[in-house]
Amino acid sequence: MVGPLQGQLEAKDEQIKALTEAITALSKADAPAASINDALRALEQGDTAKAQVIFAEVLRSKEAEGRKANKEAAAAARHLGALAFQSDTKAALVAYRKAVKLDPDNTKGLNMLVQ
Repeated sequence: MVGPLQGQLEAKDEQIKALTEAITALSKADAPAASINDALRALEQGDTAKAQVIFAEVLRSKEAEGRKANKEAAAAARHLGALAFQSDTKAALVAYRKAVKLDPDNTKGLNMLVQ
């Protein structure tokens, strides 16, 4: 009987830790201070909706930054591939593979792989 209770306590401890980290992250989120304060007050009452809105926006924003950065990195990899192609086809292949991995929707890197 002690084993299952111990497991439940450990699970609760992990949940508390995750929630504490979320509250700490919320207080540092890239959002207007008034929104953060409203969300923190709502959390005190058990209402997570405002905090969820803030984190959803942070998620969307960071995903967009990642896509932009990946596209820029893929372009650099394609340039590396083009420069290496004449003297080191293996290095060019590695670069083009990296470009396709970073930006799979861009056909330039993929076209260079199949040539």
